[in-house]
Amino acid sequence: MLVVLDDQLQHHKKKLNALKHLTSGRKNSLRQLLSVFSHGDSLGSIIEINPAIDFKELQKLTKSNLLINEDGFDAIEAGKMQQTLRNMLPVAKILSSRFTIAITNPPYMQASKMPKDLKAYVISNYVDSKSDLFAVFIERLAKFVGSNGLYAMITQHQWMFLSSFERLRNKINKQSIINMAHLGTKAFEEIGGEVVQTTAFVMQNTQMSDYVGAFVRLVDYDSQKKKQVAYLNAVNSTESKNVYRTNQSIFKKIPEHRISYWLSNNLIKSFDVLPPLGTYFGGGNGITTGNNAHYLRYWFELNNLDTKWVPYNKGGKYRKWYGNILDYLYWGDEGRELISDSHSVMRNSDYYFKIGLTWSKISSGKIAIRQLNSGSLFDVAGMSLFDKTDSKTLSKAMGFLNSNTALAIIEGMSQTLNFESGTIKSLPFDPKKVPDQVDILVDSNIFISKHDWDSFETSADFSVHPFVMHIDEHNRNWNIIPILNHCNVPNLSQKIFLEVNYG
Repeated sequence: MLVVLDDQLQHHKKKLNALKHLTSGRKNSLRQLLSVFSHGDSLGSIIEINPAIDFKELQKLTKSNLLINEDGFDAIEAGKMQQTLRNMLPVAKILSSRFTIAITNPPYMQASKMPKDLKAYVISNYVDSKSDLFAVFIERLAKFVGSNGLYAMITQHQWMFLSSFERLRNKINKQSIINMAHLGTKAFEEIGGEVVQTTAFVMQNTQMSDYVGAFVRLVDYDSQKKKQVAYLNAVNSTESKNVYRTNQSIFKKIPEHRISYWLSNNLIKSFDVLPPLGTYFGGGNGITTGNNAHYLRYWFELNNLDTKWVPYNKGGKYRKWYGNILDYLYWGDEGRELISDSHSVMRNSDYYFKIGLTWSKISSGKIAIRQLNSGSLFDVAGMSLFDKTDSKTLSKAMGFLNSNTALAIIEGMSQTLNFESGTIKSLPFDPKKVPDQVDILVDSNIFISKHDWDSFETSADFSVHPFVMHIDEHNRNWNIIPILNHCNVPNLSQKIFLEVNYG
């Protein structure tokens, strides 16, 4: 709903103080309406009307001569003001009303892309949902329906998981999610890619502590048609594997109250009985150079790898345990030039050059944890954590984070393309309950993965391709010794974590 206002509106606002014949109540009501509708074409239906506004009194102004006096409006100006009021009042009444049911497909717009007037209004009136316009409409519809009212929407699903929407989730958890169809990507044929991930839901603006909502999970189906078929099957069957019946109170046990309705009871319980991984690990975001073209080189672009250039982790493709060591950062004179550069940002400097765990912040697939070698630095895209206790904890954490158990928890906390350090630090983990067998498995996997990485020309430590190394030149039988592949190493740590800590 958009409202386009009279061009004279700003002029009307300036003349209000001169209207001596109006009561202060009428004048205040008129001033509030003129103010809020001055950007009506940008704000539309997110406009909130002060309940103290007296519409009956304002309606009288559209028919009386009270707008005319010697210091205020003349007859022409009064007529224009009255027409403006006639345009505003019906819309204002609707916006101030409460409804039994409200339904909408809201617009999507990140805060960074909002026009100034819209952004200012959102920050002032919708601070808990200001990150995106679709989230603002979640709050707005809850106000439209009032207590016990129902509202239905289809939105992007970020509000269910991102830290920036935690306060909005706190509000939603005081309401009741009646049901949800979690669609994920490719819910609409005309929208491709992995960025737009949607969810459709019905909420009731009241808290029912014993209510069990129905959540239909359709994120794993890769087309609109498949999602439609799966949804109809779920609705018509009591045995569908896609339906999760969840009491909303469990979300309070999950960090930041994420709406992870499909997590098992045992995984959710682990948040209660185990400390967060951040108890033992620090770090997170790394360096932003502000000028990668100047400060970064691939190792093979350098004549020699002297102390002026240091290994620099920038994330990279999916790879577990070891690898993706391609970039080097200029660090001459102990990084003086970079540190003093006004465009650079140096984060977590206490952990520079220490051994740690690293992963790619942005990925369209699963998270993959690798070893960050000592003597290295790390980028904002190459998230890294560092042991605050001892190196044994490092190995145990790496084994856990590369297990399917950790993956299940991570996917329950973040359904976006970003793996933020805050999410990883909040995972339930206690190294004292992890057997030493995991250390052996992790060391073995790192060794095999390093062997694999160094077997190809992309590694600075490459010497000879394994196929060539194992050719018997004398007998010419071309037998090739099987090459160890870290992808085929059984991840026994998965079974350990599942049985020992997470049920």
